[in-house]
Amino acid sequence: MTAFLILFVAALVVLAIFAYAVRRHRAQLRSLDDFRARWRKVDVEAFANLVDPTEERFLREHLSPGEFRRLRRQRLHVAWEYLGRVSQNARLMVQAGQIISRHNTGDDAVRARQHVATAIRLRTLVLMAQCGLVAEMVLPWRSAPLENVVSLYSDAAHSFDNVLDPGVARLTM
Repeated sequence: MTAFLILFVAALVVLAIFAYAVRRHRAQLRSLDDFRARWRKVDVEAFANLVDPTEERFLREHLSPGEFRRLRRQRLHVAWEYLGRVSQNARLMVQAGQIISRHNTGDDAVRARQHVATAIRLRTLVLMAQCGLVAEMVLPWRSAPLENVVSLYSDAAHSFDNVLDPGVARLTM
């Protein structure tokens, strides 16, 4: 019975690794058109308002403690969704920047590599913000600083238009 259980667990692990490899291979960008198809719009102004500490202080002062806790949980959930979109877009920016860098030379390639570095920093910052949000969900008196994510994402998304070839249609955030 123990051998069967070990074999079953090993088969599940191999299946999970195979599924991850297939998903990862499928997730790679093939072209900038693929990039545009996968881009997920992020309302930067709404995200900035959601993570604004002064907005949270205002809500804390003007709502009852129960209403504030309920609304805060909802806001944390929405912030988590925004972070997921920002992370996905940053991953796409990295891949698109690598495509541009491989197919260009000179200043365009340098700008593309700089953009890749910015997108990687953004992904790291999103991961740290997600860890902070989890801590905030567990320890409600702690708050995760998310303003840096909003700022870096906004800058990176706007600057990405400058990395694209002039003939390519501009992206919308």
